[in-house]
Amino acid sequence: MPLFQKAQKIDDRKKVKEAWAEIFDLDSKNTAEILRKLGEVNKLPATIREDVISHEDENHQLHLKKLGVVERALSNINFNSSWQGIKKQLDEATVLSIEHCSDMLSKYSNEKVLEEDDLEVLRKKVQEFKNDLSGYEIDHQLSSLIFDKVNDIERAIFDYELKGTALIQKEVESAFGSYFMQIEVMQKDEKIAVKFFEFLSHISALIHVSEYAPALMEHVVKLLGN
Repeated sequence: MPLFQKAQKIDDRKKVKEAWAEIFDLDSKNTAEILRKLGEVNKLPATIREDVISHEDENHQLHLKKLGVVERALSNINFNSSWQGIKKQLDEATVLSIEHCSDMLSKYSNEKVLEEDDLEVLRKKVQEFKNDLSGYEIDHQLSSLIFDKVNDIERAIFDYELKGTALIQKEVESAFGSYFMQIEVMQKDEKIAVKFFEFLSHISALIHVSEYAPALMEHVVKLLGN
């Protein structure tokens, strides 16, 4: 469910902190992560405004009509205040206006749109890979490299509602880049290196950026010495 649609469904009586925690699917005690994600949300209006204005053939005034309201609502970071105040600002008309912006911008984007089922598959792939690796004794340097990249991908999946598929793709591409740039580290354990490459290939296939995977795999085999 889109972010601001979730916001409309939150109980008015909840505190702001509890409401954002529910919207982000976080524990309300996880203040640091709530603030991190709220910081990303606060960047959205400026990004939307910039993207809309970049398209000269669109009615900017119409699409940006309610953006100021959203910015004012998001500026309330008093976690102990009532959610009702923010919810009144994020009313149906405001959310509808933001959805119109989203629909307009989607016309210009080739980005893959992921449904909740797609995101769940991605989450499971990450967890399965982590669980699989936990059964092996892995060189510390190799383990650090792999888990840093897997955690970056996992966070990008978690932040999908805020940053879309582009961030997942960026982190997957970064992981592929690290794979080849640090091949000496990968060569410390061929079996784990291949598992990592296969994991990245699965994730990239799910977000439709895997057209070069077969050719890359040929390079992997050569670099690993097979």
